[in-house]
Amino acid sequence: MAAGMSADAPVRVYIEILPNLSTLSASVCLEPPLHGPSVSPGLPRIIPRSGHVLIAPVSANQAIKVPLPVPIEPASIAITTSPSTASAAAPASSTIDIKLNLARPIDAPARDPSDLGPLPAASLENVLDIQCHACKLSLLDPGSAITKTVNLPSEFWYELMDCWACHQEDYSQFQKDHQNGVIPAKESTMLVANTHVLLHTRNLDMTHLECEPAETAEPGNWKKVCCSRCHESLGECFYDLVNAGNIFAVKVFKYRVDFWTAAAQSASASPPAPMARTLHHFPFMAYFVDQVMEYVSAHATFRFVVTALDKTPFLIMWVLNWNLLVATNAGGSPECRRQLGYLWGENGGLTSTENMFPAIKVLYSSCSSNPGLAATWCADKQVEQIRYRTDSCLDVLRTLEAATSTLPPDRRVLNGFSVGYLLRS
Repeated sequence: MAAGMSADAPVRVYIEILPNLSTLSASVCLEPPLHGPSVSPGLPRIIPRSGHVLIAPVSANQAIKVPLPVPIEPASIAITTSPSTASAAAPASSTIDIKLNLARPIDAPARDPSDLGPLPAASLENVLDIQCHACKLSLLDPGSAITKTVNLPSEFWYELMDCWACHQEDYSQFQKDHQNGVIPAKESTMLVANTHVLLHTRNLDMTHLECEPAETAEPGNWKKVCCSRCHESLGECFYDLVNAGNIFAVKVFKYRVDFWTAAAQSASASPPAPMARTLHHFPFMAYFVDQVMEYVSAHATFRFVVTALDKTPFLIMWVLNWNLLVATNAGGSPECRRQLGYLWGENGGLTSTENMFPAIKVLYSSCSSNPGLAATWCADKQVEQIRYRTDSCLDVLRTLEAATSTLPPDRRVLNGFSVGYLLRS
């Protein structure tokens, strides 16, 4: 008799699929009393089937059925076991690692080079308003309109030219209006980058923005911009190096605001339908993961230091694999489940790869717990440094810690680093 997995079943499973290798790996964590001499001698047997794995016998008349999201080749199974150390507070559990070949290849969740990340220009056409996400204060000038949205090139476009051209080329004609490499904002046009939009001051209600004075920092640097009502950080501004005191461009971070757009109206509609408004917002982590993927694709960079805006190192992170699918039925807090978005299914099982998540597997460590290595990485020019506000750095750390909590206890640490993963959109 085989029983399906339920939400409170004492079997925790973490599954990875590597599409490039056509393999599936599952770590099955058995909590007491599913193993040990008090129930049955030794560890349960693992019986692979095409669409599931049986863990048997757990007791005299029951086996646990672990559904798998894709068909596998049962004969390819390889099993290793590792009991964990028991204590009075935490009785011993055992982790069984299962590796199987897929019965057929599946599409790899590779990043499309043309992918422009969350909310590209096409999603922000007919923008009606931009509001502070925290307090909903409108940021656009009601007396002006944004009539055009244009995608900006990757911030690595100049470096990528070395891959596209086999000769020396002068690109200065494309930068004649730039200041310190900053693209000038254009009135009535919203320039859309992966993590921010660039706006002209004439399209913004500047009374709703608090801009850090130009004299508080070195010329040619971006200055902080906050909401005038709730004082949340919304972005940055760049002061004109030619006309002192004028703002050259305002950069608004997408994850700090809400975008409201109008649905396209049919020209033949009679009478005209009421204007439909659509809200667009993605959380910070969606943009962080997209930025990491862009660094991996453009620079083949796999080591990162996440630093606060004051350049204090906060987190070191090493990308192990950016091309895999993950799923788990592990517990965790409701916030952990919401943050990671489990789709294990109502019956406790997976039904297809649509219920699995493209993910990036990483090693990470807070800089406070590993200051020596953090200092070494910060001095290494091959390590990419990404700067965010402190609360955003905390978001990255909390998300990784939530992911780590879903792994079997003896799979959470590797070579002094914590093991985690970031879900890709």
